[in-house]
Amino acid sequence: MACTLVSAAISALLNAGGTESAAPSIPSQVTRKKPITKEVTEPHDSFEQIDHLILSANYSKATQLCEKRFESASLGDRQRARYRLGLCQEATGDFQRAANTYSNLAAHADSRLCLLARFGQVRCLIGLGDFPNALTLAATLQLQVDDPSIFGMSLYGELLHCVGLIRYLQATEKTPEAPAFSTACILQAEAKTPIAHFLEWEQLAVELLGNESPPLEDGPMLVYRDESDIRKSSVTLQRRAITAAQLLADLADACDLSLEIGPEEKRRLTGISIRSAFAGLTLSEVLSSLSMQCGLVWNIHAQRLEIIGRPAEAPTVQSRERSECCEAMECALDAAPEHPFAPFASAAIACLLFQQGRYAEAARQFELVLAQSPDEQLSRITEYNLALTCMSLGARSKAREYLLNVVDRNNKDELAGMAWWQIARSHLDADEAGKAISALKHAATNASFRVQAAACLGLAEAHLLLGMPGTADSMLQRPARSILRDDEFRTDAAFLGALTRFRMIQRKQQSSDESEDLLWSLLVPSSNSILGPAGTLLRAQAFVELGMESEMARFLEDSLSEQRGPVATRLIVMLVQHYQRVGKWKVAG
Repeated sequence: MACTLVSAAISALLNAGGTESAAPSIPSQVTRKKPITKEVTEPHDSFEQIDHLILSANYSKATQLCEKRFESASLGDRQRARYRLGLCQEATGDFQRAANTYSNLAAHADSRLCLLARFGQVRCLIGLGDFPNALTLAATLQLQVDDPSIFGMSLYGELLHCVGLIRYLQATEKTPEAPAFSTACILQAEAKTPIAHFLEWEQLAVELLGNESPPLEDGPMLVYRDESDIRKSSVTLQRRAITAAQLLADLADACDLSLEIGPEEKRRLTGISIRSAFAGLTLSEVLSSLSMQCGLVWNIHAQRLEIIGRPAEAPTVQSRERSECCEAMECALDAAPEHPFAPFASAAIACLLFQQGRYAEAARQFELVLAQSPDEQLSRITEYNLALTCMSLGARSKAREYLLNVVDRNNKDELAGMAWWQIARSHLDADEAGKAISALKHAATNASFRVQAAACLGLAEAHLLLGMPGTADSMLQRPARSILRDDEFRTDAAFLGALTRFRMIQRKQQSSDESEDLLWSLLVPSSNSILGPAGTLLRAQAFVELGMESEMARFLEDSLSEQRGPVATRLIVMLVQHYQRVGKWKVAG
């Protein structure tokens, strides 16, 4: 099934400026301090003036005033200015400089802005593509979400959504970026910073805490066991410093679990110091955070807490990363369902389910995104993805309904052209080449050169199936020759061109040159073909026309497991008839 989940840039977090729905959770007894929006002229470099410039997206001027504030004699003022400078750099995409700015601020462990700066580092590391370090730092912060310096801020929900985003990017970064017409499925995420949101956090910290960072007092570990599922036991701990090994030992002891750690893992855990300030986290959440920090894997089985190294085998890694991504996204949605990242998280889960071939579950998840997402573009992309999922389930009529909705919302962009192409693909897969032509003509008028090229290949394919090689040849002359030489189209264009020329001269006289061209085109691997089951049928027919039925049989034996629908039935008939002709009755049966 030639189905693709469109590769689309989606705003995973709010655009700069934020919205009310993204505001942090603040205790009811605290009056929210609204961001300063009125212009203040005296003094000209006051924080009110800087905040006004930041909220107006005048980052250049705000940066100048922040740098001037560094001349202040007050350490607290210099730290406030540095935090704002980091926000300005982050908002303009200068993630490396922003990370350095936040790192400088986070180095002051006694600063009340330390944890906010470290969360800024997490966001910048994501922007830089440094996912392992971003994940480690986010996991560290997860165990400090109840630190007194960030009282009243919903940092835990923010961190969970960041972890979900990191897990998704990790699960997909090793997959080649999918051409729009291949069978791969990648949904790209573009994280943007809600600057107003994080600026308000700093303003709230000043209002509630002043310039002093409340001390973190050591306290006992409190565990409220859940006898039905020990993983759901509630854990509370405040500790300025404790080794990861000791924390695991205390957790295991409090939950009556035997602890099994290999010598190498134990050495690693002993060398990691943990600052802890959390209340009411589940045992599962605490263990997951520790595992992310230490690069290990945990498991509870038969009253044993096992800590092991992460397996390095590639298939295991890919499967594990997808599983971890789904778990992280689901945790984030449970903890902060109203977060602006939530629609993307739901869509990402659906994409991963599609990648795993779990089409029925993916369809339900995409339907959930459609029902909940207010974003027009995400809804449109989701309808496209849902259509492709329906095609994978064989529900072609339903798929066409979703694809027509995509076109109705906007009939001019590349997604509209791809929707027309997929409508045609659904007809070709159903052995209805004649019905595919109208949709392919719509796709051929799209502004995207890639869609035009794919449409012309589809038109050539359809006319070859209808026994019209002359018309197929004219279709292949339409797109610029250069685009048909791109990796995305080259193999299919070469095969269709060779088959077209072969069939055009076949009625007149046999041409060894054309036969040789066709044979060579058949020998090129077609794993990335955009032609779908109908393309497989044409290749099988080409082998027969060259008098190579044995090669046709071997080709179909390798290809049929991936084929579904009416065209697949024709392919099975071709293969069975071949076996009957050569006397392989048992195989034919």
